[in-house]
Amino acid sequence: MGAGAAGVRDFRPVRRPTRHRAAVAAVLAGALAALAPAAAAAPRAANAGLRAPDRADWRALLGWSAACEGPYRVTFPDGGPNAGLAFWPFGAGRLLVQVQCASGAYQGISTLYLVDRSRTPARARGLALTVYEAPGAALRRSRARLVNGAIEPDPSTGRLQLFTRFRGLGDCGVLATYALRGGRFVPQEVRAKLACDGRPPYDPARWPRHPLSPQPVTASRRGRRRRARRSADRPPAARGAPPAPSR
Repeated sequence: MGAGAAGVRDFRPVRRPTRHRAAVAAVLAGALAALAPAAAAAPRAANAGLRAPDRADWRALLGWSAACEGPYRVTFPDGGPNAGLAFWPFGAGRLLVQVQCASGAYQGISTLYLVDRSRTPARARGLALTVYEAPGAALRRSRARLVNGAIEPDPSTGRLQLFTRFRGLGDCGVLATYALRGGRFVPQEVRAKLACDGRPPYDPARWPRHPLSPQPVTASRRGRRRRARRSADRPPAARGAPPAPSR
């Protein structure tokens, strides 16, 4: 499929024979029907009791990368809790899907999809977030599909928070808040504490605000999009972000 808004590509399903794709579509329809009431009853996350075969079906539909699936299989060879999937209703007919890619001692790596249930068959789009990293003494902005940190969606406000700790103590890191606009999450606020000094505040909501565009972008728009697409599917550690520690 072609490029989506702001350089975010629509999802690309894993290629399967036609019969298999039809079977996956049927599985998706049943899964969404089962998830809808559960998601309404528990907006924070709908646990549908999914298992490893269900994850395979969802991957066939959504098509997340091997950079996500490989580490997950190493960590959870039996499929893991709820197959590493979480679901939130997000607006009329839309479902936010969080796919866990890797787990760590205090935070993991995930990728997100927005499923439009109002269409027949249902359609999904892989989401890239503008993330804020601190490889040195200042924040750096980039686009990523694989995001490092704790994701907290709030369907009641249409917002999502990403809290990335630089270390387990939680005395430093980045708290980014996004709002769903036109099928993508747009940054609304960034708070960060860059000094890992063991000193308060430990509540990221009290950390200093930082500009949404922490550094000027001088490259051409086309060049920025090309680089974003190349790096979006790379694990955060490969892009220089603080990696989630091993278990």
